[in-house]
Parts: sequence; C-alpha cells; structure tokens
Amino acid sequence: MNKQTHNKIKALTEELSNLLTSFKFAEVWTVAGALNATLKTATDEDSVVVEAKRELRNYYHISSEISTLNKRLVGKGHRLAEIASKL
Repeated sequence: MNKQTHNKIKALTEELSNLLTSFKFAEVWTVAGALNATLKTATDEDSVVVEAKRELRNYYHISSEISTLNKRLVGKGHRLAEIASKL
C-alpha cells in the first residue's frame, strides 16, 4: 500500500471514529462509504487493514439492524395511531 492510501485510510478511520463517538450518526454513512472505497484499493492485507475492514463490516451490519428496528418502530406508531382513532 502506498503512503497516500495509508494516510487516507488513517484519516477516514479517525473521522469515522470521531463521528460515531460524537453520536453524529447522520454524517457517518458518507465517511463509511469513503473508507470502504479506499480500503478496497488497498492491495496489501496487513493486519491493521484487515481489522479496519472487519470493523467497517460490523458497522454496516449494526446500521442495518438499526434500520430494521426503526422500521418496526414506525409500524408501532401506525398501529398506535389506529388505536387512538378508535378511542
């Protein structure tokens, strides 16, 4: 991996970390996508790159779970609206 790619991965990983730990979840998706694209260009598979890829994959999995739960909550809201209309 060249120095420029290494520096970009480091900067994006730090930015993603800061956004997540600052609860700025609306901004995370774009940075995660940029990090994912950059990680795909990394030709060597040193342990840190592998670890970053694994953590990013875990982030996407958790994000998907949250999306599913949000949809279920919206469904509960619709159901409560139906109940309220009957009262």
